[in-house]
Amino acid sequence: MRCTAPLRPAAPVRAASASRGQHVTRALVALLALLVMAPPAPAQEAREIRIDGDRLSGFVLPIEPLAAETTFQSLRARVWRVDDTQRIRLDGRVIVRIGRSEFRSESAFVWINRLPSAAGPINQIAIYFDRLNDSLRPTGTSAAGRELLITASTRGGIDLTVPLVDEGAPPETAERRRAERALSLHLRRLRADLPPIAPRLTWEPGEARAGLDTRDLPERLPLPAGLDQPAWLLDPGALVSLSAGEIEFSRGDLENVITAVGGVTVEYTARQRDPSGRRPSRLTLTASRAVLFAAPGAVMEMADREVSAADLHGIYLEGAATVIADDDRYRVTAAHAYYDFRSGRAIMRDSVLRTTIRDSRRPLTARARELRQVAETEWIARRVQVAASEFHTGHLAIGAEHLRLTQSVPGADDDDAGTPRETVLDAREVTFRVDGTPVLWWPHFRGTIDQVPLNSVSLRGGSDTGIGLATNWNPWALAGTQAPDGARTDLRLDWFSKRGPATGVRHRMESGGFRSDVDLYALLDDDGEDRTTAGRRVRHDGDFRGIGAAELSWLAAPELLAQAQGAVFTDATFANAWRTGDFETRREYETSAFVRWQRDRAALTAYARYEPNDFLSNGWLLGSQAYSVDRLPEFAYRRIGDPVWSLFTVSSETRVGRVRIRPVRSTPRELGLPGAAFGLGLDDPIEDLFIAGGITTRTVTRFDTRHEVTMPFNWSWLRITPFLVGRLSAYDHDFAELSPDADTTATWGAAGIRAAARFQRIDDAVTSRILDLHRLRHIVEPSVSIWYAVGSSPEGSYPVYDLDVEGAAQGAVTRLGLRNTLQTQRGGFGQWQTVEVLTLDAAVVLASDDADRTSPIPRVFESRPELSRLGDYAEASAVWQATNALAVSGVLLYGLDDDRVLMSSAGAELRHSDVFTTYVEYRHIQPAQSELLSLGWVYRLTPTYRVSLYPQWDFREDDLRSINVRIMRSFPDFDFAIGLTYDRIRDETSVAASLNVAKF
Repeated sequence: MRCTAPLRPAAPVRAASASRGQHVTRALVALLALLVMAPPAPAQEAREIRIDGDRLSGFVLPIEPLAAETTFQSLRARVWRVDDTQRIRLDGRVIVRIGRSEFRSESAFVWINRLPSAAGPINQIAIYFDRLNDSLRPTGTSAAGRELLITASTRGGIDLTVPLVDEGAPPETAERRRAERALSLHLRRLRADLPPIAPRLTWEPGEARAGLDTRDLPERLPLPAGLDQPAWLLDPGALVSLSAGEIEFSRGDLENVITAVGGVTVEYTARQRDPSGRRPSRLTLTASRAVLFAAPGAVMEMADREVSAADLHGIYLEGAATVIADDDRYRVTAAHAYYDFRSGRAIMRDSVLRTTIRDSRRPLTARARELRQVAETEWIARRVQVAASEFHTGHLAIGAEHLRLTQSVPGADDDDAGTPRETVLDAREVTFRVDGTPVLWWPHFRGTIDQVPLNSVSLRGGSDTGIGLATNWNPWALAGTQAPDGARTDLRLDWFSKRGPATGVRHRMESGGFRSDVDLYALLDDDGEDRTTAGRRVRHDGDFRGIGAAELSWLAAPELLAQAQGAVFTDATFANAWRTGDFETRREYETSAFVRWQRDRAALTAYARYEPNDFLSNGWLLGSQAYSVDRLPEFAYRRIGDPVWSLFTVSSETRVGRVRIRPVRSTPRELGLPGAAFGLGLDDPIEDLFIAGGITTRTVTRFDTRHEVTMPFNWSWLRITPFLVGRLSAYDHDFAELSPDADTTATWGAAGIRAAARFQRIDDAVTSRILDLHRLRHIVEPSVSIWYAVGSSPEGSYPVYDLDVEGAAQGAVTRLGLRNTLQTQRGGFGQWQTVEVLTLDAAVVLASDDADRTSPIPRVFESRPELSRLGDYAEASAVWQATNALAVSGVLLYGLDDDRVLMSSAGAELRHSDVFTTYVEYRHIQPAQSELLSLGWVYRLTPTYRVSLYPQWDFREDDLRSINVRIMRSFPDFDFAIGLTYDRIRDETSVAASLNVAKF
């Protein structure tokens, strides 16, 4: 229950003096003239809504009202409103009683609205039970079943007994959709053919709606005017209190006038909180001077009486007027302000509105010459600047001649139902300003403060591109509309002095089980020179160049997934020069479609793929096999881990399809790569290597089936798993041109055993402040794997469509491994956490002499032996978490066949403090003749300035390979950065300055 102080003056009451009355009257007349001249509020009109089952608005249930009480009980409830319908979600031990009828369930959705009648208000009630536990009726009958909808009309009280009540709509769930669909179908049938009035409450099970033909049922309903919430200041239960240094009363036949001077405070308090958030629960108005206008029957004296807000006509404030709503949900300061309680409008002059951006709790400030509040969450402003900053002049602001600012009502994810979820701006004659200076004009903008048209802008300079201006725009904001839910679109408009104009679009969408990502970018008239990652130069002469890539994913059902992706490039060096990061590390670009049906341990897939380009746009793929594989299409059926007699576990996969090797047809020169990388001349097509090697590029039908049987044995400390793998592949081509050992069928098999043990010892006596050790657990995990694989044909007899099929490893392998883990506790009393201080993993792998060494860096995969690349080697890796601030790691791969280090890496990261971090990494790859040292420093000079430095040294060339320096300045509204980059291989130096306004 809310208690409100009575209207009580803080000083003796005396007659109003003529001088003060004239002074206040002149100011009041001037302000009221502005209000009268302002355009009137739009008349409330009838509107049309879809019959979606989210409300009972506009319907009269054909049920005779019961003279009965209605009670709802549950462990938890969530309440919200839709127009004049009160919505309730009940969870946990739900009991609903309507008169003598009782219903029990674990959850329920409730709709309630009231209709006026001569005999008093009628409660219209609808209740949906997804599954009804039981229902007890005096006649002994029961309404049971699934998806049950109950409707009733009552004259009587409604009582909700719940220990925990949340406010705001719940999230969209399958149960909520079923509930609203059930009510929607019921109401649509009522709209189509009104049945006779029922004498009592009715129920409709889900079976009654199954197979219902809804094509001829109406989908929309004209909603009568007047069903919306009342004006935001017209809460009939609201109370008002006043305090000031001096208070004067003046009675009149038409209205009473109260004048207050000196430290005026007016408190407006609603009787109960409005769950929709459309009306304030509390308003605090302060000013140097105020005038209150009240109904003539309202007696405002020093007696202890409560004054209703319904008796007030208006309040005028001047002199540092401040309005604070609902625990500072929003705050308005103005030179003059007038609140009209009869129309539910307010007007302020020279005002500042402060609120927050709900998603991030960041401030939003609107400074306006004239500000009108037409609803609790809606303002109209003239000559306004809006900024996501508390500063008097925001670093980045939106200026407008006319602006409508609207805050949405709360939703299910809001922590506080009185706090708006987001703020939407609808502005005309817009100028975007940086430090008060207009930099961009636009006729119309509509969206949230985070959806300004300009997302980022950068100015860069490089030897390849020249001076460049790159901009990123929000096309939805440019069009004056909001992006669809779950969508984000970026429009790129760029220009480079040496390459000409460029443009592109990146669109991402996520809605339910559907996801999409479309990426389009093009240089419209490129007359420049690419410098590839290999340091080669490729000239272009007025070419149109670009990329078109898209990815789509749709989870149509829990068992059914459909995916599609496509990628088309105009030329072989676009990704290498303009998408360098993707060229080096991205997964393979492909044009394909994939469908998977999966249930329990079984999965059925269909996969089709076609390569539209004559080249590859992934560097790692060019450096390994230099071809792609078309699948036209391929079907597969897989089963994983089927138990047999509780002793064996069987896994299998079978696939059949049409496959084709697509070699790169471009030349090394066209790819921007040296010919020596392929053993060819610069102008020789790479496809010639495949033709000379006898690798067919024709389409081949292939059938392949693989079966694996394991027999795991588990003891407390030991696990042993023998396994047997067999594979059969069949082709409609014999591949005699590649190898005389190839046949139309090929078999492969492997047998082996995997064993692992685990031992541990705990020492509670270990303590070291230097090493930050508090107790110690040592875990030792030895392991051994021995297997032998053999195929019907030697390796290399077939074109490799899949590494695990045609490239399956053959030979005998023994792997001995040992893993050591040291764990301790850190954090201090009450915050102890287990931390792995040191992890050391080592192994030795020995392959038989008849095993083919097909890779310069051998690796063994114990779970899939056929994917292994065999050889004799030793490997070790270690991670040492010395302290919470220092971490050291390293990897070593030593080849026993040629007695040399094949690959090694070591690195460390040290957090000197919260503002300074250093890292160092040494990386050596012998087959690639690469030996690099990378360093990095990140230093936060101040809370707003950050400096980063990343040099890289090449030991093979004994020279600096690259360096990157970046200085960033953080503003409240955006980030500004300046960067310098040097790349010796590309022989390129570039400078860039960028402004990222995403934080705005």
